[in-house]
Amino acid sequence: MIRRMKVCNRCGESKPLSEFNPHMGRLDHLQDFCIYCYSKPYRAENKQEKERAYNREWSKRNRDKKCHHAEKRRTRLHDAIHDLSVSEWNVILDLYEHRCAYCGRHECEVGSLAREHVTPVSRGGGYTTLNIVPSCARCNSKKGARTPDEAGIQLHRVPLKQMDLF
Repeated sequence: MIRRMKVCNRCGESKPLSEFNPHMGRLDHLQDFCIYCYSKPYRAENKQEKERAYNREWSKRNRDKKCHHAEKRRTRLHDAIHDLSVSEWNVILDLYEHRCAYCGRHECEVGSLAREHVTPVSRGGGYTTLNIVPSCARCNSKKGARTPDEAGIQLHRVPLKQMDLF
């Protein structure tokens, strides 16, 4: 029995025709590359791109979850406490009436409000309901890794007590 063979243009090996995918546009109706050479690089290249695209879309849809995971990682690195959930953050926003705790501007005026630590994480402050207040980007940037007193800014509202939340 005679086995018909074809040389793969990528690896240069002579392989049986069954090792090549069909391609109707070619004269022999077969791909130029063997199944192994064709599929491996394609999967590797496209898998990374598909994962990146999926992760970008997930991040856009789940901004709160992404921030929450980043916060938890940051607190682990600083050996700080993290017991603030997404729902508790939403309650804090409601109690502050979606206003910056420092300048009092409303969320619709400043874009979005960030979770601001009254005592910075680098100084032992954690992600707790007693230490987190909503802050606009300008006030958050102005305060930096300092306490409000050191930064020369005052809170319009005192940080909430645990019993005020629930």
